[in-house]
Amino acid sequence: MSKDGVSTDKIAKWCRLTSDDVVAALAKRRRTEDTLEGVTDRQAASHTEAEEEGMESLVSRLLSDPDDLLCPILHTLMEQPVVAEDGFTYEKEAIEHALNLRPKSPKTNEPMGDKVIPNQEKVAAILDFKQKTIDEILSVASHIPSDLAQKLLQRAEDFIRPKLPDGAYQRKLAKVLQLKAGLPSEQDVAVSQLLCLLADNPQAMDVRQFLENFYTWEVWPILRSCRVHRKDDLVEVLRKAASTAPTMACAEDLDRLRASRLAAGVKAHGGGFRQNLASFWNVNKLWRFVLPRASGSVDSVTDPGMWLEGAALVLAGLHVWLRLKSPFCLPDVPEKLLAESISCLRTLSPEDFGARVCLFFGTDADVWNENSDLTGWTENYCDQDFLASLFLELSRRRSGDRAAQKELLLQALDASPTHDLARDSLLQLFLESLDIEGSVEEEHVLITLLLAKHDQVPEETLSKLTLAPDQVKELKLAPPTLLGLANQLAAADRSEQGARLAVHAATQFDAMGDQENAMLAYGRAYSMDRRNEDALHGMVGSCSRVMKMCSELQVCIENLQEKVQILQRQRLRLALPSKVWDIPPEDLRRCDTMVSGDYVESPMFHIGDSLSATLRYYPRGSQAGQRALATIALLCDDSCAVSGKIRIGSQTVVLRARVPSDRKSWDIPAADYRQVRVWIKSVRRQDSSLTHNFVM
Repeated sequence: MSKDGVSTDKIAKWCRLTSDDVVAALAKRRRTEDTLEGVTDRQAASHTEAEEEGMESLVSRLLSDPDDLLCPILHTLMEQPVVAEDGFTYEKEAIEHALNLRPKSPKTNEPMGDKVIPNQEKVAAILDFKQKTIDEILSVASHIPSDLAQKLLQRAEDFIRPKLPDGAYQRKLAKVLQLKAGLPSEQDVAVSQLLCLLADNPQAMDVRQFLENFYTWEVWPILRSCRVHRKDDLVEVLRKAASTAPTMACAEDLDRLRASRLAAGVKAHGGGFRQNLASFWNVNKLWRFVLPRASGSVDSVTDPGMWLEGAALVLAGLHVWLRLKSPFCLPDVPEKLLAESISCLRTLSPEDFGARVCLFFGTDADVWNENSDLTGWTENYCDQDFLASLFLELSRRRSGDRAAQKELLLQALDASPTHDLARDSLLQLFLESLDIEGSVEEEHVLITLLLAKHDQVPEETLSKLTLAPDQVKELKLAPPTLLGLANQLAAADRSEQGARLAVHAATQFDAMGDQENAMLAYGRAYSMDRRNEDALHGMVGSCSRVMKMCSELQVCIENLQEKVQILQRQRLRLALPSKVWDIPPEDLRRCDTMVSGDYVESPMFHIGDSLSATLRYYPRGSQAGQRALATIALLCDDSCAVSGKIRIGSQTVVLRARVPSDRKSWDIPAADYRQVRVWIKSVRRQDSSLTHNFVM
């Protein structure tokens, strides 16, 4: 019947079987286990040939289109069937194009008009044919060889896609793509298309049914790297479906993918309001996602320890963002998570921390390749104040164990010595221990905390301190503070302890190179306790060093004095004496009769660097029209830049010829001048970069 073109649905109805049974009967090899002897190879071959013929007939029929539904022009299945004036049905675009070229019937070759009307009957028949073909392909595809199934499924997909985004056809497409995903040659493309379909419409298929093949179809690597619209929403749909009881095997991987995408959205501060707001929401979403999993409060999580690491990375690197949101509170954080975060902050460098973040949250290769900047994670990573806060929170949870509290608070103080809450908490613990037990092992820390809070040690507390030598050596205070505390002890009749502190201050002054204050501190210690050998030795040593330093300074002074004398002698050799020109009386007498442009000129004189110059004096100015003005000019025998000054009578002009071409003449009030004096400060030839400077 299949060879004769009867559909599998009709065969099933007539034989009272299901469609799947009919297809299986057509597809499987009909090898009857015959116990009778004499069955020949020819009989077995005839069965196989019959099967192949039946399968080829089925596939051929499903790949073929009925002749009555084909366009007479294109010989393809019609999409928009129309009836032309000749009474035949054609594809609309084909008949219109044919009539434009030649107004005759393609079937009868008779002249006809160009009017066409839709053939609704054919439209319905074509639609019915496509739907039945799609349904039959979906029922047989899983029972036939993959190469034939591939052809049939592609045909079904070609029928379906023009009908999208209709919901019913989306569901049919999902079935086609799921069947194609089972074919090795189509798997990657089909899975990618299924993911895109799910992103557009999660109702297009049974998501859990799709996830049952999560690893068989290799969905995981495709999902991590594929680019789909609204991928975050898609991942969330898949994750929720997988996490619904009973939890699916892929739930944990999808959780990691969700966390990866949230983590990649964290950017550095200062990127603008929108970027900062997006980072803020991503961080808080990520925290709300990893925290319950690290706490073991999510039933679908099989390995809370893994998520403990992820939550610790978030807390250690993004705590600044988390503290911007009021519900965040360290007392709500599990103790294991606090300890894991402390371990991160104490053992990992920023580079190693960034590598751990990439390793844990870099699941989505696509989004992490685009967002490889880890500044948002590492910019606040080494915040020692936050590390101190973590230790402080752990200490609060040890309220019944004073030793454990003390150890944690000391670590907090070591992480951040200026952390106010840690200092106050440790100080309170020490004072309570002092009242209850009468002593504190870490007196040096207690003293430091008291001085930071009160600027001195209260008298009632000071009387309880032993200030043993080993405790004094541990004090990390400035030398003046140590001396102040030493004086406070001396005033309280505890000169022996005061002397120890003064010696400790002196050794610190020594280390700083402050010999004077070191000697004074040793002297103060010796005056407090003359039995303190350290003080005595320190004074002797300080005096020896001071004497040696005085001797060295004396030698240095003598050397400097000798250098000063040498420099003074060199200065005299460098000096260029001023040049004086006394204008001769006969030239002075001629001045009364001179006019503008007339001048008297001095003898040639040396101005340095093998250069010579003369002075010209214009009693009536160097140019016509200058009334009540005279001019003094310096003329050099070679082009040069000159600086210095010229005094003529009571008038002084400054030489500032920075380049050789600068003017070297100056107008002065006309008067009875008799003497000109020249001082040269520097000279530079035009063809030289060397400037000769002289002492004036």
